[in-house]
Amino acid sequence: PKTLQYEPVRITAKKALINGLVYLIAVIVLSVGFIKVSGEFFETPKEKALKRELDQMTYWYNTVSHDFENMASHLEKIQEKDANVH
Repeated sequence: PKTLQYEPVRITAKKALINGLVYLIAVIVLSVGFIKVSGEFFETPKEKALKRELDQMTYWYNTVSHDFENMASHLEKIQEKDANVH
């Protein structure tokens, strides 16, 4: 300002467009950064569902595996008894 009087600031259309684009780019970059960072710390509902499903499948696999081992040992005992009979 060359004087102490109020002088309205005049912004050209080109300057307004550049300011708008800079603002838009900053918002996009910050949004993408926030999404990436939040994705590292928080699980999405789909990830939670998949994790729950994996836990259930692991539980059932361990249960079936344990049952299979029990049946195999019972089968061995039956085979031994059968061999002793004949």
